[in-house]
Amino acid sequence: MGEACGMRRILLLAWVMVLAILWVGGGARAQEKRIQITASILPLADFSRRIGAELVDVQVLVPPGASPHTFEPPPSVVARAAKARLLVYIGQGLEPWAERLARS
Repeated sequence: MGEACGMRRILLLAWVMVLAILWVGGGARAQEKRIQITASILPLADFSRRIGAELVDVQVLVPPGASPHTFEPPPSVVARAAKARLLVYIGQGLEPWAERLARS
């Protein structure tokens, strides 16, 4: 049951990202500015890049080797996240710092 719930969350996240990309950049052309997306961890950044293709510019907040559980974003990371149109994170207590960023 937990695996099915996880798959539903991933599919829901994918649809939310697709709709957000279409809503924000519906008629975007290649020469227009790309949608800024910030992802908490590398797998979510890769997922976002694959969905958004050339319409998005994706950055990762948690550096390689750091744990998303214990990561505390420095001011530079907070500033980068604030510039994004979309913040992609797992939630459910994995990245409590990301939940605070999303609310601000």
